[in-house]
Amino acid sequence: MRSKLIKVLYIVSTLKKSGPTNQLYNLLKYLDRNLFDPIIITLSPEPKETYYKKIESLNILIVSLNLSRIQWFCSGNKLLRKTVHEINPDIMQTQGIRSDSVTLKIFSQYPIVTVLRCYPYLDYPLRYGRIMGTLMAIKHLSVIKKSLNPIGCSKSVAKEISKNRIYPAKFIQNGVDLEIYQPIPSKDKITKRSLLNLPIDKSIFIYTGSLNSRKDVKTLLMAFKIANIDNNFILLIVGNGPEKEKLKTLANDEKSILFIDFILSVLDYLHASDYFVSSSTAEGLPNSVVEAIACGLPPILSDIPPHRELFEKLPEYDYFFPVGNIQEAAKCLTNIIKNDYKKLSENVIKLIETDFNAYTMSLKYEDLYKQILASKSHPDLKILSYGDTTNQ
Repeated sequence: MRSKLIKVLYIVSTLKKSGPTNQLYNLLKYLDRNLFDPIIITLSPEPKETYYKKIESLNILIVSLNLSRIQWFCSGNKLLRKTVHEINPDIMQTQGIRSDSVTLKIFSQYPIVTVLRCYPYLDYPLRYGRIMGTLMAIKHLSVIKKSLNPIGCSKSVAKEISKNRIYPAKFIQNGVDLEIYQPIPSKDKITKRSLLNLPIDKSIFIYTGSLNSRKDVKTLLMAFKIANIDNNFILLIVGNGPEKEKLKTLANDEKSILFIDFILSVLDYLHASDYFVSSSTAEGLPNSVVEAIACGLPPILSDIPPHRELFEKLPEYDYFFPVGNIQEAAKCLTNIIKNDYKKLSENVIKLIETDFNAYTMSLKYEDLYKQILASKSHPDLKILSYGDTTNQ
């Protein structure tokens, strides 16, 4: 006789197209549906760019409360309580300041996993402004202190969260879907370039993501202009954001710097490129970098803990530069093309295949759910395939 499925309820503000939602999708895609029954509640109306249909295609029930801020203030808690009690989950999972705050406040009777996709004090001031961002970080971390099961999306995030807690946070590192993101043969790369009207005979560096102060694309752009003295490089900047026009002005119509509006899938551009670049000042565990590496692109990265974390098993990898240091970034751009490209590519791909793939990530969440539920009746049971920062 088949045992009852474990009902896991995920509560999020929306399913907007973003890194956190993409990681939720990866988790759900590989979740064992013979053991788990996933359900999602969204709190607010969906934005124009959403992964709603993409996640729904996994045959997952999505309950949309669809409440505006005023509606939420008037009746949100009551409606959410009613909906959750009707679902009656075995375990709940949240991500984001709003879903974390609401869920931890009103659902103490359920075991709750709280996933942190960034460290608020590093991320929020850069994203929302110094004053508002700091206030939001203070609020979010005060909420996280109440969580019995805080999970960082990286070891770096978990370590920061653990500093102000009695019990250390765990971590489950983000994973990329290797069924989608994978290398292609050289002949296919040439075909991709032809289709995208990109030069075949030049080294192509690519950045993908938001164009905002936290990503510090200005440093990358200036470093590229210094490094590209002989005009042998192309830089693709794929994305949109508040700094786009400033960056275009800084590029000064340089023909080797191409701005491409953010598209639903950057995969074709990754496959057409040789190297990935990121000068970000803060990250959780960046999807864009992991996706690029999975496609075989050796990266040049700002020297921040989440970037370094990706290369713990490849300590000899040396293409990091201090945050905001244009000259050192330019040196990395110049030096990396002197190395054996095939060897570099093969080495970085191995990192993703073993440690940062979506299937492994989903297995670790499954183990976490099992441990939490088992501990209710068997407190001594330990399932430790996810990370512990206690001794690190």
